[in-house]
Amino acid sequence: MYPVEESLSFFFSRREQQLIEELLLAHDEFADYAEEDFGALLLDWNDFVSECSTRFEGDLWEYRQGLRLRDMIQHVIANTPEPLRSRIRETLKDPDERFRQSLTDRRKRLDDPELALPPEEHFWYHGVIRHAGVDLRRDLIRHGWYKP
Repeated sequence: MYPVEESLSFFFSRREQQLIEELLLAHDEFADYAEEDFGALLLDWNDFVSECSTRFEGDLWEYRQGLRLRDMIQHVIANTPEPLRSRIRETLKDPDERFRQSLTDRRKRLDDPELALPPEEHFWYHGVIRHAGVDLRRDLIRHGWYKP
């Protein structure tokens, strides 16, 4: 069990962890993270969301790494059977909602528009956080997100 906050606690059996590891190994982009404990990845997403909710001090590359982490979690959700899928979704309810609340200007996207991912399934790419630090804001200006 990983008690982090009252709203974030979970446990994965050895069998569940092995299933998740196999899913990540089968995906080229996520294979490097396959041996990571999946609970630790969920905690990393929660930490990223907490930082974004207050003031994200990283640059655009670091911000995209946080979004990529959520992509990895979504890949696991999409490919795991019930009831594991529901348990992971339940664990993500609070961090995902906090991240949604921190997003602004959801008309714009940070992912490749050609991917045409459903917004409800990949909400983390629709908008940018309200509390961007200097480096992230600078990088977003350079990429045409804001007009200075």
